[in-house]
Amino acid sequence: MKSINAHLNPGFELECYHNLRLSILMNDDNYKYWFYSNFVNLVLYKSNQEIVPYIRFENHIDVYSDLLVEEPLMKEKNWVSSIKKCIDNNNCVIAFINWSKIPQSKYFNQEKEMIHEGLIYGYCDETKHFQMLAFDVHNLPYTTIQVPFSVVSKELDRIFESQFILSKQKWFKYYGFPITRVTKRHINHHSLNKHKLFFSLDRSRFNSSYKDNAEFATGYSINSYLSELFSEMHYENNLQQISKFTNQLDYWKIMNLKLILHKNLMINRIRLLKEVNNSPELLKIEQKFEKSLHNLKIILALTNKFKQKKESKYLLNIANQFRKVHEYELRGTYQLLEYLVKQ
Repeated sequence: MKSINAHLNPGFELECYHNLRLSILMNDDNYKYWFYSNFVNLVLYKSNQEIVPYIRFENHIDVYSDLLVEEPLMKEKNWVSSIKKCIDNNNCVIAFINWSKIPQSKYFNQEKEMIHEGLIYGYCDETKHFQMLAFDVHNLPYTTIQVPFSVVSKELDRIFESQFILSKQKWFKYYGFPITRVTKRHINHHSLNKHKLFFSLDRSRFNSSYKDNAEFATGYSINSYLSELFSEMHYENNLQQISKFTNQLDYWKIMNLKLILHKNLMINRIRLLKEVNNSPELLKIEQKFEKSLHNLKIILALTNKFKQKKESKYLLNIANQFRKVHEYELRGTYQLLEYLVKQ
């Protein structure tokens, strides 16, 4: 049996391409400071069709360019030997397979195909299976799974033999489609990159407003944007708009959880700074983001209340909570910028 040391869940299961690559990196402390020097900002994109906007981290897949070398994996004798060779050389493999064919997947036996990536990080010759990290298996958002050699080989062959799948999924080439060998470059960072942190926070001061029909928001203004959105839903009592939001509650919960993840990362980032200089100033900044986190958890609870009761007063409460989050995050961001300037 051969297995590469992978992080079983870095916490980015809501952004698949990040979680897979962070699984390769985050079990190694050498990458900790690189990680917290990135993933500083969220960005929001308005949807013309949906009520709930799309929110993601500003960093995209190119953030790994200096850390991970991703190259298409070619089938030599067979897929099993090709993948095992990668793992023997301490390289993980990103493979796209059809999860509707995998019994442990929530998509098993569904009529619609579910072509999605997973991370192969180990194998066992005795049981003839690959160890993988995958999404929506074993009733969990992201966890480890054992998939037989024969199933992985069959599904990869099926993808390569299907011109329809190859054509439909070609846009995911730079996400690792259909199968990619990933080589990790070693780095040795001993502290946060304050230069990068400063300019990331500086970018977050871009202001945008839902009332002004802005299609993009970033940083702390995301909170005021969302406050205006929920306030409008409440005061205008637009039944069609509220109905659309009700149908998107699961999607909204995902966006809410991304906001919570962002605040947790900011708190951890500040604590890393405190390890070097445990100043009262950093403590005050940390408290601002802890209050933001607390209010976002209240918003999550209010969302669940709205789901149960369908009363618009909860939308107003959510709007008020987002105003508080905006205030705390705005102050915390400016105080952190001032702290970095003094260093």
